[in-house]
Amino acid sequence: MVAGSIAKQVLQVIGVDLYAYVSSVGEVDLDVSYDELDLSKIDSNIVRCPDETTASQMISLIDSVRKEGDTVGGIISGLALNVPVGLGAPVFDKLHADLAKAMMSINAVKGFEYGGGFAMSKQRGSQVNDSFIDTLMV
Repeated sequence: MVAGSIAKQVLQVIGVDLYAYVSSVGEVDLDVSYDELDLSKIDSNIVRCPDETTASQMISLIDSVRKEGDTVGGIISGLALNVPVGLGAPVFDKLHADLAKAMMSINAVKGFEYGGGFAMSKQRGSQVNDSFIDTLMV
């Protein structure tokens, strides 16, 4: 916890901002894009959801499921803003790979995605792949 706090402070010095918030609990989803959220409201409720209406629905669901003696899953969304281009090694120690490894090392984590992630599996490659441009650079 201390190491993470120190790392966050170091990243803030170079302008990188890190956020994590709950975007889904059971069937209750936060249907707002991250760029439309007031990220300062993340800590305003017990579920750490930056949208008050959605947070209330999440809390109600959790209370209901708890009374039934059960549990419910959820999704935590992480956001890193102003990350310098090229951070991490270009091949084996990519930032994406290191983050995925760290998250998947947590026993309760069953999935991890970047950007469009799992939803991209339902689209055509022409809609989701980066374009390759055949040009000769001189």
